[in-house]
Amino acid sequence: MLLCKSKNVAHIFNVLLSIISKLGKVLLIIAIFIITFASIGLHVFMDDYHSLPQTCSNETYSWNCTNIYTGAFDQVANAALHMFVLMSTENYPEFIIPAFVKNWANFFYFGLFLYAGVFFLTAILLAIIVESYWDYSKRHVKQERRQQREELAKAWNLMDPLGNGQLSVNDPKLT
Repeated sequence: MLLCKSKNVAHIFNVLLSIISKLGKVLLIIAIFIITFASIGLHVFMDDYHSLPQTCSNETYSWNCTNIYTGAFDQVANAALHMFVLMSTENYPEFIIPAFVKNWANFFYFGLFLYAGVFFLTAILLAIIVESYWDYSKRHVKQERRQQREELAKAWNLMDPLGNGQLSVNDPKLT
């Protein structure tokens, strides 16, 4: 809660708390989508990714392996992890190449996954976050304006204790 001392951080934290249910639903849909495609890929690509040739070198004092996708579709959890990384488009061309080399039609599986995941589900996730942020910001601005009007009314009542609704220019309170 120490992070929430800053007004901006507290604002963003409150936005996240207010959208957690909507965000949870979309993240659950994305997880089901990834696990479904990982399960399908497990049956379709298990042989293609099971024994890929892997060459590693130690020339720069760190291991450099050229093929890290061996066994990518051996288990559902491992396949789901690789599909999640693919949905982030971090390893886009390298991950698809072994299946594409075996049969060019395998590209449709990955193309459908990327199209639906990146251009549809991720866009929905972003839209929910932005919409919820604007809704929360509007409520926050309305609350601040209401509080400001209440404080101005209190200040006016202090300046005009008799309730005349006006102040004289010669009033000593104004000088």
